[in-house]
Amino acid sequence: MLVGSLSVTVLGELAGLSTVNLASAKIMIPPSLSLNQSSVHNPSPFSNQFLISQSADDYFSSGLEKYEQGDLSGAIADYTQAIRLKPNYADAYYNRGIVKSDIEDLTGAIVDYSEAIRLKPSYPEAFLNRGNVKDDLGDINGAIRDYSQAIRIKPDYGIAYYNRGISQNKLKKSRAALADYNEAIRLDPEYVNAYYNRGIVKDELRDYKGAIADYSEAIRLDPEYANAYYNRGNAYELLKDTAKAIADFQIAALLYRKNGDTTWLNKSRQRIQSLEQNATQSPKKK
Repeated sequence: MLVGSLSVTVLGELAGLSTVNLASAKIMIPPSLSLNQSSVHNPSPFSNQFLISQSADDYFSSGLEKYEQGDLSGAIADYTQAIRLKPNYADAYYNRGIVKSDIEDLTGAIVDYSEAIRLKPSYPEAFLNRGNVKDDLGDINGAIRDYSQAIRIKPDYGIAYYNRGISQNKLKKSRAALADYNEAIRLDPEYVNAYYNRGIVKDELRDYKGAIADYSEAIRLDPEYANAYYNRGNAYELLKDTAKAIADFQIAALLYRKNGDTTWLNKSRQRIQSLEQNATQSPKKK
């Protein structure tokens, strides 16, 4: 999963980059219909290849089922058996890579994604997930290259633009990150996390009004997006709109309490207290 911690030194830190959608990038590939159905109609009793393919596909299906049940070690064992019986089984390498990533065997995951790509060079999901693992390992440039390759294969791959935007921002390439978030939003106008992360980049660039617009859109799409309220409150404070800042921090505090996030609940309360104290100490206009 990609993580980020950005800060605005003038006032307080922003809530971090959104990471929710990277988990959804890990798309498990189901068994091929051509193996399950069309091959069954006219099997040749003398075809060893048919028997091998069916057996490999059975293990593949079992691996998918075990993964969905949470039996990750069993899933790896089944995908490994499928690969043993069918060494060119790109989807089995890909799915095994997902499971290895889930158990934090990141090096093993990269090996499996790389083999899936070798066997199936036009495999955007494999490039995307390998990019995620590279980012986790700190190879940000390598992650960007993989996301870019996924986009070349699949130009409307919104999540690849989004993930590349996160990696670009880690390298302080704010304009490139903005361009990627813009494209992710163009492809999916309701991409709530892209609005949120674009707001963070605009905050970094001191475009506070633009940041507020993006946080507001994220909130419209997800009214319980606590981090968006918090960051919008931060932007309002930077624009000296104390009343709106306090209102947003109050909503953020309620949502953090609801979610059991005591760290950010306390930070929200501290921001409210600070703003209220400053408001009472400021000389009133005559």
